[in-house]
Amino acid sequence: MSTRIPWDELNAEQRRAVAAWDECLLVMAPVGTGKTSVLAWRAANALLHGVDPRAVLCLSFTNKASRQMRARAAEVLGAAAGRVTARTFHSLCALILRADSGALGIDSDFLIFDDEDARSLAAAIAARMSVAADRREPLALFLSNALQEVRLAPFSSRAARDPEEHFADIRARGAPPGLRIPSGFRFARLHAEYVHALRENHALDFADLVIGVNRLFQFHPPALRRWQSRFQWIQVDEVQDTNRSEYRILRALAQPHRRLSFFGDVDQTIYEWRGSVPAEILTAYRQEFAPVGEIVFNQNYRSTRAILRACAGVIHALEGAVTEEIVPRTAEGAPVTLHASATLKDEAAWIAATIEEL
Repeated sequence: MSTRIPWDELNAEQRRAVAAWDECLLVMAPVGTGKTSVLAWRAANALLHGVDPRAVLCLSFTNKASRQMRARAAEVLGAAAGRVTARTFHSLCALILRADSGALGIDSDFLIFDDEDARSLAAAIAARMSVAADRREPLALFLSNALQEVRLAPFSSRAARDPEEHFADIRARGAPPGLRIPSGFRFARLHAEYVHALRENHALDFADLVIGVNRLFQFHPPALRRWQSRFQWIQVDEVQDTNRSEYRILRALAQPHRRLSFFGDVDQTIYEWRGSVPAEILTAYRQEFAPVGEIVFNQNYRSTRAILRACAGVIHALEGAVTEEIVPRTAEGAPVTLHASATLKDEAAWIAATIEEL
């Protein structure tokens, strides 16, 4: 590979991250600090030091971030990028399950139900069971999230829980307004009908993908060893979106070679309602992969100084915030506007009008 690392174009923290290509590394990198470029250059440095491109696994938790990672890898790595595996986490799980479907007794050409499909299916089954709420969308979201949490519990909880008690706990934590559940409702029936409907559609949902790989790695050691041998250099973006059942898969893959690194921004955590527990994941990672190098990117090259001051105000008001300082490398920019809307429709109309004006 003829790529040269542009060391002079990187700041001190970025250079440290790229140079630490063979270490377990935790990088806290808010938006606009050059994280995506560093991910690509760090992978390039691993290849320059002899790591086989086919052994490199770069993961993210959203399609957008994964596309950005692949695009930047193509710029940096050239032809070698085609041999690097850069995927979303669920896409990786699908890849593994299609390759090892026989071990789990499933067909390799399964469909994948995304979050919207899962919500629609859960809502339809709940309607047949006379579960209702004042608004359909919050009910569908609540039920699909409850199904995912309960189904993933064997691979994310420290102790087994009765599904009915678990669902009652989820209701207590935050059910949608106006939720009406008939007497005699059993969550186990909702779960059974939901899984049956998935199988009737020859489909797996996102929870199935994670459950399937966990089961494969737990009960089929030869398959685990094969995937451990396949992926010997792993870096993961958006660590703040990781839940325990997903971390189990990453830990299992990285156990033999101990080349597992995480990038992200804990202060951007938005999926705790869906099971992400960044504080727990990072604690486990630090213990199980010690010594872990830790770097904080704090130089922002994207947002204006006015926007960054507003961001800092929000972050510093949060209990347990990780980002201590944001160093702007940009112009002052226009003042930040604070706008309050009475309804979502009003907010959308104001945003559209502002965009049109700009």
